[in-house]
Amino acid sequence: GNSASVSLPRPFSFLNDEAGEILPRILNAAGIHDAILLGHSEGGSIATIHTAAFAQGRIRALILIAPHFFIEERGLARLAVARRVWDQTELRARLARQHADPDAAFLGWNDTWLNPDFRSWTITDYLPRIRVPVLLIQGADDEYGTQAQLEAAQHAIPAPVSTLLLPNIGHAPHQEARAAVLPAIARFTSDLKS
Repeated sequence: GNSASVSLPRPFSFLNDEAGEILPRILNAAGIHDAILLGHSEGGSIATIHTAAFAQGRIRALILIAPHFFIEERGLARLAVARRVWDQTELRARLARQHADPDAAFLGWNDTWLNPDFRSWTITDYLPRIRVPVLLIQGADDEYGTQAQLEAAQHAIPAPVSTLLLPNIGHAPHQEARAAVLPAIARFTSDLKS
């Protein structure tokens, strides 16, 4: 909500930048050396990149909710709809109640993903380098990604991967299906202690 603003347009490397520069600074400042990362959407992408390339053994497990490992046409179509809503409605004013810089929050995301030069973006090459247990949670009706995201991770990650695919749920399972998601996370983290 009140995160620092960003300069627009965002560089295409922004997820890698967050994973390699920002996240380590946060973990270091908090004195965290043994963590379970939980990331939603782009946060799942950042957690994946960080764990594969920058974690240096400090990440014990990953919980990825509606993560993006590559771009899908379904997501691009929904992003185009979101842009029309931004341009034609009071969405900016509504986001201003939750974000100090609604333009950076929305356009930094939407413009980047809709840029034709970003269509080849993928982080699937990071997946085989994940060496910690992973819990993947996805809504079957996610507007921005399909089950193909989960399948890519299941096939490429050599560590144990658990999945939870929730029927009739969209891009925010942690909000839409809290009664299923929270116990799944609790079981997953409890099993890590064994």
